[in-house]
Amino acid sequence: MNMKMKVNTSILKAGFAALAVASMSVCEGGTLTVKFKSAMKVEIDGEVREFASGDTFVPTAIPCIYKMSPVLAEGERTFAIVGNDYIRNDDKIVEPLNCRFPLRNEGNWVRVALDPYPVEDKTVELTAVKATGVYYVDAAKGNDEWDGTADYENRNEELKKGPKKSLQAAHDAATGDYPIVLAASGAYNTGCATNEIDGVKCARRLLVTKNIGFIADNGDGPAFIVGERDPVADGGYGAESVNGVYINTPDNGFSFLQGFTITGCYSSVITDKDGGGFVSNGHRAYCVDCVISNNASKFYSATRNGVFIRTKIYENVSYRKVTRFGVFASCVFAGNRITNTGGVDNNRAFHDSAQVYFCTYDLRAQNTPNGRTHLFVSGSELYASLVYGLTDKTSIVNDLWNDSKAIDNPCFADADVNDYRISVKSPAYNASSYSEDLDGITRSLMTGDIDGTMPVLHEGKISLGAVYSKEWYVNQKDGDDANDGKSSASAKATIKAATDLAFSGDAIYVAPGTYADAEGSQVVSGNVESRVVVPEDVALIGTAGAEETFIVGAAAIGDQIDNEAYRTGTNAVRCVYANNGAVVRGFTLTGGRGVGVGLKNDLHDNMMGAAFFSASPLGATIENCVVSNNAAAVGTICNAVVRRCRVIGNFGVLNDASGAAGYGCNWYGSIIDRNYGNGTMCFPEVVEGCTIGSHNRNLADSDASQVLVWNTDEDKAIVNTAVLGGKYYFGKTGKLYCTNCYVVAGDKGINRIIKEEDYVLQLHSTIVGKSGAFAEVDADCRPILGAVSLIDKGDAAYATENVGDADVLGNQRISNGKMDIGAVEYDWCPTFSSELGKRFDITRVSPSVTTNASGGIAVMDGFVFGTVRSEGPYRVEIDMAGGSAEVYVGDVLAGECSGAGNHSIRFRVSDPAQEIRVEFSSGEGNVTPAIFKAFANARGFILGIR
Repeated sequence: MNMKMKVNTSILKAGFAALAVASMSVCEGGTLTVKFKSAMKVEIDGEVREFASGDTFVPTAIPCIYKMSPVLAEGERTFAIVGNDYIRNDDKIVEPLNCRFPLRNEGNWVRVALDPYPVEDKTVELTAVKATGVYYVDAAKGNDEWDGTADYENRNEELKKGPKKSLQAAHDAATGDYPIVLAASGAYNTGCATNEIDGVKCARRLLVTKNIGFIADNGDGPAFIVGERDPVADGGYGAESVNGVYINTPDNGFSFLQGFTITGCYSSVITDKDGGGFVSNGHRAYCVDCVISNNASKFYSATRNGVFIRTKIYENVSYRKVTRFGVFASCVFAGNRITNTGGVDNNRAFHDSAQVYFCTYDLRAQNTPNGRTHLFVSGSELYASLVYGLTDKTSIVNDLWNDSKAIDNPCFADADVNDYRISVKSPAYNASSYSEDLDGITRSLMTGDIDGTMPVLHEGKISLGAVYSKEWYVNQKDGDDANDGKSSASAKATIKAATDLAFSGDAIYVAPGTYADAEGSQVVSGNVESRVVVPEDVALIGTAGAEETFIVGAAAIGDQIDNEAYRTGTNAVRCVYANNGAVVRGFTLTGGRGVGVGLKNDLHDNMMGAAFFSASPLGATIENCVVSNNAAAVGTICNAVVRRCRVIGNFGVLNDASGAAGYGCNWYGSIIDRNYGNGTMCFPEVVEGCTIGSHNRNLADSDASQVLVWNTDEDKAIVNTAVLGGKYYFGKTGKLYCTNCYVVAGDKGINRIIKEEDYVLQLHSTIVGKSGAFAEVDADCRPILGAVSLIDKGDAAYATENVGDADVLGNQRISNGKMDIGAVEYDWCPTFSSELGKRFDITRVSPSVTTNASGGIAVMDGFVFGTVRSEGPYRVEIDMAGGSAEVYVGDVLAGECSGAGNHSIRFRVSDPAQEIRVEFSSGEGNVTPAIFKAFANARGFILGIR
């Protein structure tokens, strides 16, 4: 190796749990360095770090977005974070970007987008701008005679201290360079100011002439900026009309509007600078998380100029062009209409000379009354945008599309109600490259969609459009189904309330709890009722894992019970029904029931899958779950891909073909034991890295069950699997290839396969054990010391899919350099610790760490984590053939060395609870591992590395 190894300690501290990480390609280029010009707090990996003025910081997060706040005195508030950065276009600097707040202002915190892939090395100097004052406005309770320095709850009417009533009055009262106005919910339809455009006076509901920020406090509902139509003029455009917002920002300053709905605004006359909803004098006016809807003008009914981030532009009407100029990022355009009948200057629906990034257009309403299709845009640049409803694609002219596409069927969730989430099956899904074509600032800005959800990123790909998959949250204890479910703080109370909203590609995060009768039950045609129905391509995730999150079915009741012993019947409730592409992870599924009677040659869906039923063969996935105490005629888990699950103590009550654990599944890394039925795993397609315990039994006589059952002419295979007891059935002419497995033969030897032909079972690198011999596992199917048939006998080369980082119990999957046969990995950490003495407890190691024949442990490009027993000074003695070693106490580098020879690193441990990490990188050309040999007592220890 010619690079020093980097260790992601946040992943290591997760205990090597299986992680689903969306990744992207890293673009070539320079390095970005941030230099703070004022004291700043930055949230990094969930922790807040404080930087002094003059400190530097190299960002590593992808997406490159950080929450920042200045170090504030009591009573101070953040306005924005500003910097000296710039935007590039074709490697030319086109405009300085002196404002870096636009992702969202959250109290005193600002989400700051940085450029992770600059074209060349550069330093961005960031300065925190503090608000010079905070002012308040309240459309319902305010009074323009008050001074605007307090909200309504803290008003003092005698001193005229309280919120203003109109936005314009609040603007005029605000003083200083960068004040903030907090707007209560309500309709702001009073007050206005007038400016002159091309010699014509225009009334604005809000005319901004200073550096100022307006933030809607939407706690009690939305905040509307409402214009006014001229009651007598044709079309409402006249001297008495009032349009929306005009921002005339001073040079080198900036202003912003966040969280408002701008609606009902009309222009006064025909002028190309008038507009309807939002107009500005350039790119120093920001409109963030707003809705611009139902506005009208002769020209540019929605917007003219400005920067628009995550803004919805709906149902505006214009004679010519709904928008003109500006920058649009993660915006949605829908239902906008153009009323002219054509002409050289009148035939464009949207932008002239605009920059558009990751936007969604629904153009079905853009046609003229006589059906003429307008040009979509002209002279603009579109990046990774999705265009729907463009009937005449030849009308696209003079534009740079950059992966943008006009798609006839983008597979929206429901475009008729403005739900523009796209399915994972959409042609727009992952259809664009997260590439160097965009400047890094813009790429960072695009990582928040119209509702603030991060987009799906896969190996450098990103989906087209402004709306991506959503995250929904459920909390049985603290949630409420009246909540919107979009954050853990506003979680739903039931899983059903979230699944009703979820769409293809969404994820539902479920807090600990028991999800049972309060969920109700749902009926899918031909099935018993199900406690939870997971929509197509949706992930249902228990955030605390199976030990704390339960989905509970229900037994049949009354005269519909068909088996009294197990309470199966037609009104029973299974746990989960999963549609195609669904994933269920981190739950205990228990108490599920189905129908318990029927014929093995005439199986119906209601007889199968008491715990988990996939809508089609191998169509859905169940991962990291516990499946226990469920009963139906056939297959506790049916038609599913099963990964790292513990399937224990279930019942298949159809005597001649039950599949007590599962029916028609693919099995990976799972434990299957103590299930009762005539067969345990019926018709599995794949069995890899599993442990099939010795306690699976027939339901009728408690004899050993047929643990693996096939009846096919096709060949099948099991790989890296421990089969610790039971019979095997293989009908017809197919063969069972048993590769790199451990199989217990039983008292009649391997011929306990119920089939006359001797050639049925094909053994390859498989160990055949004898019934009653040395027990290789404990009661929980963990390999025990001396389990020579299992430990380090697995081989990942035989696996058809990645074995993953964790075993079924969450332990490191590959330890001592190799994986074990079966679902559970032997824990080598106690053995490693004993090699190094009694004063150092190893907590985890990299997969490459192994035992060493002459003592100690061998490390090749790896690390060892552990703790010492007491505080005090320590010394690490290192002898290595080459490379480099580093010692960390906590996350602090305590010492390092490099090159061949003997080295000594001295350091002190002040808190024994702190983890010590020793890393070794072999270096270029060195193939000799280091040998970690010993830690001595608290007076000093020696770690010898040879």
